Amino acid sequence: MITPGGVSDRLSGPICQKVLTFLATTFLALFTSGQAFAADLPEEWPAQIEHRCETDWPAGETTTRSETALCSRYWLKRYVYGNQRIESIAIGPTMNPQWLKNGHYNGILVETVITAAQIRSMLRHLAEALPEAGMEGKIRQRASEYLQGALRARFTLSGLSGLRLGSILPELTKVFRGDRLTPEDLVCRTQMTLWKLKGAVFARHGGPVGHADLHTFFYGQRIKEVSGLHRTRQLPRRINEGFTLDQLTDVDKDNLELLNKVGKLDQQSRCRPPKSWSIAARY
Repeated sequence: MITPGGVSDRLSGPICQKVLTFLATTFLALFTSGQAFAADLPEEWPAQIEHRCETDWPAGETTTRSETALCSRYWLKRYVYGNQRIESIAIGPTMNPQWLKNGHYNGILVETVITAAQIRSMLRHLAEALPEAGMEGKIRQRASEYLQGALRARFTLSGLSGLRLGSILPELTKVFRGDRLTPEDLVCRTQMTLWKLKGAVFARHGGPVGHADLHTFFYGQRIKEVSGLHRTRQLPRRINEGFTLDQLTDVDKDNLELLNKVGKLDQQSRCRPPKSWSIAARY
């Protein structure tokens, strides 16, 4: 999982601020040029840019045009087009135009490092920057579409499986019933789906699920982000104020063990046959 790079108090001085501004300006200049999307760009983002776009930009009440341009590219490059591979630079002159048109959101990692409230903040920044002509407008529009999809994914019963978008309700139902999950249930499932299923182990008993967005998913009313999508009478769950870990059954613990082990595999490995996973678990 990618976590925002930390920035200490020592980076708050005038000189360091100038360095940060220079780095951001340099990145913007590179990305704006036609050569910016060449495959020889560095695979790793500077920690200052990572912190700025994953922490400062989502948290800010206001933003600048240049910051929105920078962070639009950052989120697309890092989380959409290939997850940090060198050849997956966001959107450039030679990119496949279908990438601008399809509705597939490849946000495998974003869901657990940022909250729905922060996603809404980024969407607000993008909305304030639109419309804009040319490639800049397309980049920001695509970033907006991606983040809207990531926001919906928080609260729906959809999840990537078998290289297509399908309901996670069968697996969720097994957990709620106290049945044991198998590796076959988790083929090609994303980190978001695994995150929800781990939460379901505790929500089945009405216990705390450890994250505000998961709490909304399991205990909140089915909010506007899921309007018209998958619904079930199994949600919302009822909170059990007296929950203790002693209420977890052996099957619950086995499910958590399996989910944790599968979660350590990369997405490519999870899309292979489970026999190749080398995971020992009780089924």
